[in-house]
Amino acid sequence: MLLQSHTLDTIGFYGRKLWDLALVAGCLAGETFAQLSEDLPIQGFDAFENWSGKLKHPNFAFLETPAWPEADNDAKHAIEATVRLLSSTCRKETLPDPFSEIIDYHGAVFSAENSYYYGPFLENHSGLLSEKLRDRLITSKTTLASDYIAALNAREEIYKSLDHLLDQYDAVVCLAATGAAPVGFETTGSAIFNGLWTYLGVPCLSLPVLTSDGMPLGLQLVGKRDGERNLFGAARWLEKNLNKT
Repeated sequence: MLLQSHTLDTIGFYGRKLWDLALVAGCLAGETFAQLSEDLPIQGFDAFENWSGKLKHPNFAFLETPAWPEADNDAKHAIEATVRLLSSTCRKETLPDPFSEIIDYHGAVFSAENSYYYGPFLENHSGLLSEKLRDRLITSKTTLASDYIAALNAREEIYKSLDHLLDQYDAVVCLAATGAAPVGFETTGSAIFNGLWTYLGVPCLSLPVLTSDGMPLGLQLVGKRDGERNLFGAARWLEKNLNKT
């Protein structure tokens, strides 16, 4: 893997089923998944069901997040319809004012650290970089140290507001992307709906249960730090119940 931002870089993985993700998470997360790591390879799906099935009636908080204006109308309609479907199980919430600046804070951290780690490529191998990446790195060099430090220092205060919210709910639900995946290979699309959670260092799961423009779209679940087990349980409940409708 190529280091891009020591604060933000995370390992993400895909699986055919939710319990496949749990198997991989068991390898990565150590003691949090210790028993699951032992049982899953032998018992398979039954072990995952027993492990995640203790959350009988979860409550979800729906957050538009500050990224909401970037979403396609189809994507907005898709998640709003799902929230209505979940009825009393899901409630729309908002977070305090500091949360509104989270996209700018994420951008400051990403720019400063990206400039540091990718700077040598710009200086020594500029011709091998795409125009888009070159432009991004040139702009990143103008990030102020004061903005970078302010962004780092704001993380814990913003996380406290999320942590407080998740004392009342089992998971946050929100969009995973602005809309359907773009055509072609020029870009993978905007990561704005995931970047803010990366900035806070919290676990996320994305279930492909929404559609936008006739294409699959992820419903993203977000939990507390070190709260992967509860998050998997909430995701499994959602998967089961949305499949019934």
